[in-house]
Amino acid sequence: MATKTVVEGDENQIHSELVPLLRLGLTSKPRWLPSLLLWDAKGLQLFEEITHSEPYYLFEAEKWVLEQNVNSITDVIKPNSVILELGSGSLEKTGIILEGLVRKQRPVDYYALDVSESELDRTLNTLRQRLNNNNNNTYVKCHPLVLTYEQSFSWLLNNPTLHGRDITILWLGSTIACESRQESIRLMAAFAAVKKQSQIGKLQFLIGVDGCKDPTLVSRAYDFPPGLTRKFALNCLDNANRVLSQQVFNPKDWVFQGVWDAENSHYNTRIAPTVDLTVEVKGHPIALKKGEPVSVIVSRKYGEAEVGKLVQDAGYFTAKAWKHRDMDYGFYQVRLE
Repeated sequence: MATKTVVEGDENQIHSELVPLLRLGLTSKPRWLPSLLLWDAKGLQLFEEITHSEPYYLFEAEKWVLEQNVNSITDVIKPNSVILELGSGSLEKTGIILEGLVRKQRPVDYYALDVSESELDRTLNTLRQRLNNNNNNTYVKCHPLVLTYEQSFSWLLNNPTLHGRDITILWLGSTIACESRQESIRLMAAFAAVKKQSQIGKLQFLIGVDGCKDPTLVSRAYDFPPGLTRKFALNCLDNANRVLSQQVFNPKDWVFQGVWDAENSHYNTRIAPTVDLTVEVKGHPIALKKGEPVSVIVSRKYGEAEVGKLVQDAGYFTAKAWKHRDMDYGFYQVRLE
């Protein structure tokens, strides 16, 4: 069933909250930029193009797991419950799960959370058409949320339409592994705390996680010709200029500098200035040396045992795991203890 697009949240507010993070990241050692800068409309479109490129194995691996196990996966989503997807992106793989629910005639409300209003409009319209055209959908209602992860806590706490309803938090694309281990634990524990303080029903996560640690496969996935991932990484500087409402960064003065860290099993997407620079962030001048790396996003690789330990430390347990036939890619049902 198509529903009128009512956006809850404010992109401008999200941008204003990024300013102190920009200053903090650029004055830290090692230096970093908030990964939220990657996900403006252009960044989301570039990433969608990346996911359709052959070297980016994560998309097809997760899609295979979902397609092969959709009946079992949708069995754990109860009728009249709510699905909240963190960082919804293109919604292509999400559609596999939602189509499965439509086939089972299982009514749910689906909320796509992301930080670009225009991209949420575009992707949700495509998703609604897909559900209607293929399945004559009258069961899955789709809604946008222009919010950060942190802002969703208040939404869960203060939304009376959620009272008494079970919540499934959907975290696809190994996005959980783009947060530090400590931050992932903190976020999951915060959702558990929200559940205790609110009137919502049961809470569970469905999480896709990549465990591949082959340096060749991983490096090709995050840096491949014709430089699409480089455009994606450097686009964050254009978005930073929009956040700061002035031309602080010139992308022409920066290069991509991604690296696979075998010891810590993660790929660090970094950029670096090609000349010595001084950038001014709201009255604070910050000196950057030529070639000094600035981390944009880190993609960590977790096998099943590592996922189990992470969720346990957050107060959850792994109830079910669906795995790829050939690759170390898992999709996990995670519940509160």
